[in-house]
Amino acid sequence: MSKITKNEFRTNSCGELKENQTGQEVILSGWVKSRRDHGGLIFVDLRDFYGITQIVFDPKINKQAHQKAEQVRSEWCLKVKGLVRKRIKGMENLKLKTGQIEIEVHELVILSKSQTPPFEIKDKISVNEELRLEYRYLDLRRNRMKENLKFRAAVNLFIRNWFSERDFLEVETPLLSAPAPEGARDFLVPARREPGKFFALPQSPQIFKQFLMYSCVDKYFQIAPAFRDEDSRADRHVDVHYQLDLEMAFVKQEDVWQMYEDFLSQFLTKFGEGKKLLQKPLPRFSYNEAIERFGTEKPDLRFALELMDVTKEAQKTDFKIFKQAQNVRALKVPKARQKAFESKDLNLKVYGKGDLEFSRKDIDELTEIAKGAGAPGLAWIKIDQKGQASGAIAKFLNLSFIRSLKPEPFDTIFFAADNPSETAKILDIIRRNIQERFKLGDPDILAFCWINDFPLFEPVEEGAHGMSEKGSGVQFGHNPFTNPDCTLKQLKEARKKGVEELLKIKARQFDLACNGYEMFSGGERCTDGQMLSESFEAVGYSKKVIDKNFGPIMKAFKFGPPPHAGLGQGIDRLLMLLRDEPNVREMTAFPKTAIGQDLMLGAPRKVSKEVLDELRIEVKKDEI
Repeated sequence: MSKITKNEFRTNSCGELKENQTGQEVILSGWVKSRRDHGGLIFVDLRDFYGITQIVFDPKINKQAHQKAEQVRSEWCLKVKGLVRKRIKGMENLKLKTGQIEIEVHELVILSKSQTPPFEIKDKISVNEELRLEYRYLDLRRNRMKENLKFRAAVNLFIRNWFSERDFLEVETPLLSAPAPEGARDFLVPARREPGKFFALPQSPQIFKQFLMYSCVDKYFQIAPAFRDEDSRADRHVDVHYQLDLEMAFVKQEDVWQMYEDFLSQFLTKFGEGKKLLQKPLPRFSYNEAIERFGTEKPDLRFALELMDVTKEAQKTDFKIFKQAQNVRALKVPKARQKAFESKDLNLKVYGKGDLEFSRKDIDELTEIAKGAGAPGLAWIKIDQKGQASGAIAKFLNLSFIRSLKPEPFDTIFFAADNPSETAKILDIIRRNIQERFKLGDPDILAFCWINDFPLFEPVEEGAHGMSEKGSGVQFGHNPFTNPDCTLKQLKEARKKGVEELLKIKARQFDLACNGYEMFSGGERCTDGQMLSESFEAVGYSKKVIDKNFGPIMKAFKFGPPPHAGLGQGIDRLLMLLRDEPNVREMTAFPKTAIGQDLMLGAPRKVSKEVLDELRIEVKKDEI
């Protein structure tokens, strides 16, 4: 059955005609992918959304159509009428669905002409991304991009069907919300009718979906836009992304995990693209365990190479930096590739070829990477065949320390010395770079894992943009509406004792990580007004500020809120992994550039003084 509407422009698509339709008169419309003049016969590959069909202009069949075809060029939009015929034996193209036939053209209509495109419309070309985004409508004619759009649409349909069949109610939440500090920066929208006041585009549907739980909706979902004014990253848009957002009443986090694992299993069966889960059920790590073993809460589990805390023994050495450091961690990299995959609790298979040998150039490059991440340098040693250590710091290390590392011949061992947070960060970066350098992660493996027991609070970093007031010493580690894993009394006592005690409090918060990416966050929600108020006061908010920014949800707590939990998963990031794309922009029809510009429309742009005056907005001039 044809996928197109039959009308005066076409009776068939360019991707459906077969050998058994030989002799049929058809009308096709599409764009010129390529044109070849074979000294009399002119061949054109005509492309539409569904595929490609070869059409042939023969002056013996129709001289007028042939004359028109002589002027046709790439990306002109054509309508042709003619007969389906078999291709000459040996001239078939079995890579195309339509590769056994061609169209003998009797009539040609040039629907529109095209200038020479700024780049070739084909997949395997290297084109500047900014140029592609400026002419995105041309970029989307490429098969790779078209297939990404089709893949995304199929995923959205599957999501809607899967959750609807399980009694989740799809509800669209408002796109104009109230400004509130939630960690990332808001996009503000001026309220013309109330000068000086602003709406905000929602960073997530968080408040609204909690209100839905209070209103007796049992299970909610939507494919929701989330607006965040963020800096560029390959796995994140700088402005808006779409997420699978859901919430469930009368559940604990374990219930959400089970539901999602059921969804993920069926989802990957349909859309896995040949990829396999590393382990089922998904492995679980506490936040502390993930940091201790991998240096990050979003570990890549496709290989082992775990960190070691060697602080106690390192402080007994003669190396001054180790002796003075609060924390010292080591990353031991064996020469033999198979040993890089040995894990005590993960069933890992060796991927790639070649030994893990570090040249001096490799080590110098890793040192520069560590410096770029804020470290003063990168300490390292190599172990020879006899178990002796070499390297710039080897002379400062005693035998007891070397033995504590349990080295094997030809190991290379890297060290970071600083506070625990910094040593984990630096060696996580080095671990990930080693993975890229030696291609340790099998791209066909999806190593999902749950991370839970996150700290409710984290230290305030200088210059950080998060939910805290000056001088509090702590900010929310994740979603501020997450249920603390403690009693109200314990939270109050921790506040009295200070920052160190607050940092020990855990949250009923969880993440799903995969192959070194955070896929989503979720958690059990706080439904106790006193508990939530105490949490906000801990990060420095006064009762007046709490009432101003969060009064509506505090009011709702007084009307019987049920226990509930949920999550919000960015769809683009998941699709990026499944399609082996380098960044999320390849999975979106009209993304912004890495710095948030729309080159196709020329946005953002200035507006007239009249518009600004109507909104009561004054724009400060740039200081020169």
